[in-house]
Amino acid sequence: MRWFRRERPSRHEAKTNTATPLPRQTPQEMLDDWLRSLTLLGEGKSLEDTFALIAEVNHSGTHRVPIRTPLPEDDARALNDILAWYHTARDRQAKINLLVESLLIRWLAEATGHTWSEVVQDLAKYINTAMPPESKPE
Repeated sequence: MRWFRRERPSRHEAKTNTATPLPRQTPQEMLDDWLRSLTLLGEGKSLEDTFALIAEVNHSGTHRVPIRTPLPEDDARALNDILAWYHTARDRQAKINLLVESLLIRWLAEATGHTWSEVVQDLAKYINTAMPPESKPE
């Protein structure tokens, strides 16, 4: 999988940036993704299958970064390496967080006699009421 791709415009192309803007999730969208992830963790599938399903339903993916100025090959490689490292680190962090969260939810469900779904639903209600109103995009 390639994280960085250097593009050069043809001499007939306008030199404007037509790249698709990177998505910016609102706090509510981030919360919704997280709650979907917690719900999927409660389905009892293997962690590998669960993580793949979470990536699918939360629309994770990669984004192209067009660079239209001459960029030395070493700099392009450095950008590619740091973006790949960052993605790997964030992916591992998210998986560890979900694993810990799933253990905490399971323990809370067992201790209170509630189901996994009830714990996640109560958590969602509480967080939705405790979240500050979303600020408008800049």
